[in-house]
Amino acid sequence: MDAWHEDAYYRNMRVVSTNHEAHDHGVYSVSFSPCGEKIVSAGQDMEIHVWNATTMDLLATTRLDEDDHDKYIRAHDHYIREVMFSPNGKRIVSCGEDHALHVWNAETLVQEGYVKWAHSGSIWSCHWNAAGTKIVTGSSDKSIAVWDMTSLSKSDRTHNVKLIKRFEEAHQWRVFATRFSPDGEYIAISGGQLFESELTIVETHTFKVVAQRADTHRGIIHSLDWTKDSLELMTCGEDGDVRLWNPFNLTLIKEARGVHFAGILSCEYSHTQDRIATGSKDLRIKILTRDLEIIATRVRPHDSRITAVHFSPEDHLLASGGWDGRVHVFGPGKKDETFEERRAKVMQEDAAKAEEALLKNFGKVKDAATENDKEL
Repeated sequence: MDAWHEDAYYRNMRVVSTNHEAHDHGVYSVSFSPCGEKIVSAGQDMEIHVWNATTMDLLATTRLDEDDHDKYIRAHDHYIREVMFSPNGKRIVSCGEDHALHVWNAETLVQEGYVKWAHSGSIWSCHWNAAGTKIVTGSSDKSIAVWDMTSLSKSDRTHNVKLIKRFEEAHQWRVFATRFSPDGEYIAISGGQLFESELTIVETHTFKVVAQRADTHRGIIHSLDWTKDSLELMTCGEDGDVRLWNPFNLTLIKEARGVHFAGILSCEYSHTQDRIATGSKDLRIKILTRDLEIIATRVRPHDSRITAVHFSPEDHLLASGGWDGRVHVFGPGKKDETFEERRAKVMQEDAAKAEEALLKNFGKVKDAATENDKEL
């Protein structure tokens, strides 16, 4: 059994790899590669980094030469809001507050696709479909757009991403998150402002609204995720709550109120679908069961709000990013000890220390006796 599926391991999850200076400023997004060996991160410093997931050694970066300003470029001209590996792990997509959409080679971070004005507002979300043939983006301009990833021109790597379809006024408020359903048939859209929230499900090919609801959360819905069978949708938001929905009529299946004391900025199902990870403004990471029972809490792994959490493909690791510019990788800790096991361990340690002290004192007495014999 994978250790992450035993609750005791969750309760003792520990940082197994980290980079305290991963970014110069806050991290907004982290994502594992499909093979689980790499992590991509991006954020307020407008740069993209690819890391070894085990050691957090830097493998690739969009930063060319910080000391030589003639050669120094950034991946985006403003904050990068989301970054994600393609399903085959060969490409990375990024979007940001500069209204731009970029597609990168995952090995070298050489640009392979680009749209300068993908939206008229900040792009808060970008997501691949399961086939890796399309990307959906959502923006503060209230619209979503679907882009073709099958016809990128290698001769012209600027403005070579073709728009398939755009849905203007997809929301009444800003769009914060977009996600293809795993079967590719639907797109979930979430957003809001202040004390308003909005959740919409549309058909991928026609943008026909399947379901729409405005009272889903008390405030912005920051993050959402589908189950693998496309039959359940999870949302989390500014109210600190987690809710599970029927995506076809947006009736509430289950909810957990007050999971966090402040807004939840990221939530995700594990790949086995039996666990949920959340990261929040309250500086906590929590692990929940599918029934929304909290089984683990990690307090203050970052020095500022936690903006992203992401399970590795085999669920044995969890990556997190925060406003402190750090990227952490958590792994399972040791099993909880029973009271009897702990008491026996302490007694054994105390006995060993007492024996060591006794032998040490005996040695001193023996040395002193030997000296006295010599004097006589």
